[in-house]
Amino acid sequence: MDSMDSEDQHQPQTNSKLWLSIGAVIVLTGIAIWLIPSKEPEPTPEIPLPTAPAKPATPDIQQPKTQRPQTESQPVQVSEQEGDKARQTITRHQQQGGSLDNLYSEAVELNDQGALADAYLLFFYAARNGHPDAALALGKQSDPTLFSAGTSIQEQPDLVQAYKWYRAAADKGSTEAEMLLEGLKLTVSDRATNGDPVAEGLLLQWQ
Repeated sequence: MDSMDSEDQHQPQTNSKLWLSIGAVIVLTGIAIWLIPSKEPEPTPEIPLPTAPAKPATPDIQQPKTQRPQTESQPVQVSEQEGDKARQTITRHQQQGGSLDNLYSEAVELNDQGALADAYLLFFYAARNGHPDAALALGKQSDPTLFSAGTSIQEQPDLVQAYKWYRAAADKGSTEAEMLLEGLKLTVSDRATNGDPVAEGLLLQWQ
């Protein structure tokens, strides 16, 4: 009896030790699993690298080899009191159409009659729309070698305007404008040699 009682007393202790051992193994296993890194680590999220700010585009500015003088020249300004007949003719042409040759012929007649403002406006309108003879007429009115106060609305000749209109007429096939351009170039060259800044600038454009 005593031996059986002794075995019964030791049985709970054995069971307790067994469960304690099992619990310790489970805890140690969990710790080991937690401490040992896995074979496939979690991927690191991709973070875009900062980029250097783009440099502002540098404008392509070409410096001229020489300082060109001012060669801008504006067409003649006709007051509201002048050129009324020409303005009516131009308005009618814009609304109804018609021939630029007719406008040019009317401009020649008006110029011969001394209606210089009306003639100038018609010449200018026809020239701007591609009429070579009208452009040639404006060039002659500005050419120093052909200038006449009685046939030009301008108070004095204008090298730049002469070149501009001769060039426009020549581009439209006027052989007379080509010849007058050559003569004008000689005049411009002479004035540039004497230090005329407008002639110097215009001569640079010619080259």
